[in-house]
Amino acid sequence: MQSVDIARAAAFASAGNAFEICAKDTSKIDHKNTYLKIGAQCYHDGGHILRAAEIYHQGGWVLEAVTLFHELRRFDDIFAILTRSEPAVRSAIPTSIRDDTRLHYISNKDYRYIFEFKFRQSHTGP
Repeated sequence: MQSVDIARAAAFASAGNAFEICAKDTSKIDHKNTYLKIGAQCYHDGGHILRAAEIYHQGGWVLEAVTLFHELRRFDDIFAILTRSEPAVRSAIPTSIRDDTRLHYISNKDYRYIFEFKFRQSHTGP
């Protein structure tokens, strides 16, 4: 990585951190959400994908969070979102990500995903 790239990544991380602090310091929910989203975008632009995904998830942008968790192959995080989300949120997650998550657990002979997710589907809808 060149020094310009390192400086750019550091600047975005610093900006992301500043927006996180702003989100914590405000009492207005719409401002908090705006700060969190901008902070996540800064982290993402700076190459801090995991931090971006965590903030997106914290702010309620599930699709953005799941997409980044998938990019990082963090299937346990995707699984947690899938099993804790409302049916409408789950259905918004691309089928390819849900299928890839299933395949990950099946190929590792870890069937909890299949059983837990099927249980949730049968008790809460799609």
